[in-house]
Amino acid sequence: MPRVSSKTYLKTREESAAGQSPATASSSDVAAPFWSKDNDRLLIKAREQGLHWDVIASTHFPSKTGNACRKRYERLQERKRASESEWTGPRFDRLVVGYMAARKQMWQSLAAELGEEWHVIELQVRLGPLVDVGCL
Repeated sequence: MPRVSSKTYLKTREESAAGQSPATASSSDVAAPFWSKDNDRLLIKAREQGLHWDVIASTHFPSKTGNACRKRYERLQERKRASESEWTGPRFDRLVVGYMAARKQMWQSLAAELGEEWHVIELQVRLGPLVDVGCL
């Protein structure tokens, strides 16, 4: 994915907050760094109609590639499958125990790189803007 400047990112966030779809931004804009819920619904609908990824991209998301559309669709499908699966009882208990044992190690390297405490990074990822921009 191309690197997006913070100026472009903030402009796209402002457009999204104002109700303007990043996909409708001017063609001179860099690819929007995130997908809105409306974009996700449009992507799913277009794919259900049997459209090819390149057609979906050029028709509905001119600032994105067919591959970006395909990868986003795959992530949405993975989330759907994960939310539909049974994560209860012993299976869920094992997940919780495993996560609690590994969480500090998982977040420490990123925290060190950013000069933050690992638990702050974990909280930001779980509750912060990454959720809003479709990264998670």
